[in-house]
Amino acid sequence: MSETATVPEITEEFRKTRTVHWWGYDSQVTPAVVDQHFGDGRQLIAIQPLNTRPNYYLIRIHSRTDLGSDKWCDEILDDVTDAIIDQYSEKEREREYLAEDLSEQGIEPTAENTDLAGNEDRLDWPVLSLDSGVAWWTVARFKRGKWK
Repeated sequence: MSETATVPEITEEFRKTRTVHWWGYDSQVTPAVVDQHFGDGRQLIAIQPLNTRPNYYLIRIHSRTDLGSDKWCDEILDDVTDAIIDQYSEKEREREYLAEDLSEQGIEPTAENTDLAGNEDRLDWPVLSLDSGVAWWTVARFKRGKWK
C-alpha cells in the first residue's frame, strides 16, 4: 500500500463552521481545507494568516514534524504556503490580475479599484494574505484509526 493511500481524510468534525470569539466579537469560521498533504499526513495543523484572523487553513503534514523546529520554519512551511497558494491563490497575485483586467477594459488601476471593497470574490478569504505572516498549531494527530 502506498503512503498516499494511507493518508487519512480530514473529517467533518474539523471542517465544520464554528463560532469563535475574536477581539470581543463572535465570528463564524469555516476552515479552508488544503487538499495537498505532506509526508504521512497524520498530523493535522492549522495555518492562520495574521491578516485574516480568525480564519485558518487545515493541512495534513508528517506526524513527526516538529512545528517548533528550524526545519519546519525554513523548509516545510514554505512548501505548505505554496500548497495554499496553488489551491486558493494569493492576495497580491490576485490584485495584479485584477489590475490587468481593469487595464484591458480601459480602466486605470488605482489603490481604490484594486482594494478589497467591491472585489471580495477575488481578494477575500480563503485567498492567502501573507502581508503580516502566519501562526500555526497542531489541531490533531491520527492515531489508532482516528484523529485525536
